[in-house]
Amino acid sequence: AAKDLNFEVSGAADNLVAGTAGELTINVKPKPGYKINLEFPWKTKIASNANVTVADKIAKDGWNLDEKAAAMKTPITAANTDSSEVKCKLTFSICNEKACDVIRDHEVSIKVAAK
Repeated sequence: AAKDLNFEVSGAADNLVAGTAGELTINVKPKPGYKINLEFPWKTKIASNANVTVADKIAKDGWNLDEKAAAMKTPITAANTDSSEVKCKLTFSICNEKACDVIRDHEVSIKVAAK
């Protein structure tokens, strides 16, 4: 069983048109009692696949961070209308009043399907 996470991660690549640059978004929301660690050097690795081209690394300055939520957007292009998944690994930190948790290489799969 997966241990309870103190955060939620969601991602989307909506309204993509095949062959045209669109946008991939990732959001991190800490659970109640936790907040985003603004000091931590956030890192994001994104794997392109046969159908999808995307920036492979997003540095901390690519994230929009505040204590309640974190969000990033990066350009993405789908070559065709085949459905696929983009695999992302996030390294970040959230804190409560007692301590900060460092989350390393948290994996997220984002479904991509262009029109």
